[in-house]
Amino acid sequence: AKADLLGQVNKLLPSKKVTTLKKVSKAAYSKLAKKNRVVKTVKGKKVYYKKTVKTVKDKGYKIVVYCGHVGCGRSHVAAKYLVQKGFTNVYRYGGGISAWVDAGYPVESVQA
Repeated sequence: AKADLLGQVNKLLPSKKVTTLKKVSKAAYSKLAKKNRVVKTVKGKKVYYKKTVKTVKDKGYKIVVYCGHVGCGRSHVAAKYLVQKGFTNVYRYGGGISAWVDAGYPVESVQA
């Protein structure tokens, strides 16, 4: 069930581009494609970098989990698991889905 939870969450999360720079030698820099290299001047010296751009899921996106009713504990387990997997903006709504909908909050679903 945990793998299914991650799969469902990842389908709903927006993606963002992350750029990283790794310091490389001038020789390594010259072998890189132009789009993958960056040179900066630091204290009067040229510093060479390899640039990597990748698309990742935004683990800081707000996620609210809830159960089918008040007495269910699965939302607590799900929230804890998502935090362990690196999600940083996870909330548990203790009232269950009925209270969530009654409060007028939005509901999103993933088609199987």
